[in-house]
Amino acid sequence: DRMKLSLRARLLAASLLLVAAALIAAGLAYYFAAESLIRRTVGEELAFRAAKSLEATFHHQAAAAHLVDTWAQADAVQLTLDTGDPKFAEDYLARSLHADDGMFEWAVVLDADDRIVASTGADPHRDLAGWPRERPLPWPLVRSARGRQAVLGLEALGRSRGKAALLVASPVRDFAGDHVGTLAVSLSDQATSRFLSELAGGAKGPYQPLFFDAPAL
Repeated sequence: DRMKLSLRARLLAASLLLVAAALIAAGLAYYFAAESLIRRTVGEELAFRAAKSLEATFHHQAAAAHLVDTWAQADAVQLTLDTGDPKFAEDYLARSLHADDGMFEWAVVLDADDRIVASTGADPHRDLAGWPRERPLPWPLVRSARGRQAVLGLEALGRSRGKAALLVASPVRDFAGDHVGTLAVSLSDQATSRFLSELAGGAKGPYQPLFFDAPAL
């Protein structure tokens, strides 16, 4: 009888161990399957949001570039480059900046040698205000804007390393189609912050453009 009870106890213990092992294996399999499903679902959701954010950002920047392209072809900008009188372009651009609901902060008109001919708007970094007008601006973005349409990118402001502005630069062409200057306009940090907060579902935070390497940008 004792041997039978011992055998039964051993069989029961072995059965319990097998059941426990099966439960643990099933639990682990469920855990890994659920983890894989969650990762895949989260990854797909993040990829979808990233694609939507990139698409919205592209359209936002494309709208800004198209607007600056339109300003660059205005008669007032052409008159300033023809006569050297900044008043034509400054008056026109001041009205344009004011009417565009704060999307842009300031604008500069450069001649064919990248020298400032006219400027208007608020320059928060105070770098362009002291820039000699006879000295060309060393902005690679401006040189890239000598094509047929506007370009967008970060540029360092003046001599301030670590400070940058998000600019749209558009070529100015005369009636013959020759390049005679460039219009560079700074996108407003506040407007960009509002745009990015809307993409983030209303999350609020300051927008800070980062500037790492001038030649690379």
